Amino acid sequence: MCAYQLDGIVLKPVSSYVDLGIKITSDLSWSCHITSICKKAKSTLSLFSKIFTHPSPATFIKVYTLYVRPILEYGDSVWSVEYVRDRNMLESVQRYATRIPYGRTHPPYEARLRISKLTTSEDRRHRADLIFCFRVLHNQFTVELSHLFSLNTDTRLRRHRFKLKKETYRTRHRQYFLPNRIFNA
Repeated sequence: MCAYQLDGIVLKPVSSYVDLGIKITSDLSWSCHITSICKKAKSTLSLFSKIFTHPSPATFIKVYTLYVRPILEYGDSVWSVEYVRDRNMLESVQRYATRIPYGRTHPPYEARLRISKLTTSEDRRHRADLIFCFRVLHNQFTVELSHLFSLNTDTRLRRHRFKLKKETYRTRHRQYFLPNRIFNA
């Protein structure tokens, strides 16, 4: 293994580190990050459930969307959900949040979503990916990011100039990278 140096000081290898609030591991898996944000979000929900002893569903959903959902969605264009267990873990936080105001007798999850006018966490991530892609392709960032996407140069009629070309990759890291992820959104 290579020894990296900074000003003559050898840097020790680490298995994971946090950069701008996102936990990155040496194997480029996001499971560790997802576990930590779910843990933080559930502890925040638990704290609010103790503060608001008998909240109305509308009040608690506002608390959830203001304080907990940003914890779950911070930087979600960077990290991606690769595994079903991670998807379920993220969705379980919202399940828990929508169950708190109802107590022991709560309707099914789909009904709670409909009542509180929420969408699933996965749908929100897909929407955020599509919005990010739109903003990149229309140069709405100060940094040039359009090199991330390959545009389809096929010259058929009735096609807009932003048609993307889907790339094929061998590694799972590139398969779940943003340019490939948006095709399934």
